[in-house]
Amino acid sequence: MTRSVISIWPSRMNEALARAHAAAGDHDQAKRYLEMAREAGKRIADAHEREHFFDDLRTVPGYEEL
Repeated sequence: MTRSVISIWPSRMNEALARAHAAAGDHDQAKRYLEMAREAGKRIADAHEREHFFDDLRTVPGYEEL
């Protein structure tokens, strides 16, 4: 398993949890997971993967409020 794949797991996990909480209407928890996803995303080793991740993260409801 490459370092890039390992470094993206925490960011994608937190993104998924942020989406789930946003869909459920729990905006406080969604914001919490968005913040964790953003911080984890900064540690994605591969620049292309990092850019792709942040493109996806920006589509989570509530991202623009961070």
